[in-house]
Amino acid sequence: MHPNERSEIAQDLMHELERRGLAPSWLQKMLGLGSSDPTQSSPEDVARLAEYSRQHHPEVFQKVVADKPFFVRWLSKPLVGALVGVIAGKLLNRAYDSHK
Repeated sequence: MHPNERSEIAQDLMHELERRGLAPSWLQKMLGLGSSDPTQSSPEDVARLAEYSRQHHPEVFQKVVADKPFFVRWLSKPLVGALVGVIAGKLLNRAYDSHK
């Protein structure tokens, strides 16, 4: 994914999640993002935001990716799929551990 595409996805996801009351600083801490500034998002940051959105706010995920075919192509790559799976597992473990 090109840096400008990555930035666009991150900005849109952050904006929509912020509209639902989730502060960028909270998302950064919760998801382990490198920055709360979406223009500085790494591929891993975008994967974390996308997976969090897909699991917890599917309407956000659908809205953001609906008009971005480059993002769908990016998610279909095997390495990206594996990374998203690892991130999802870590998020689930973190959520499980915090409820103990």
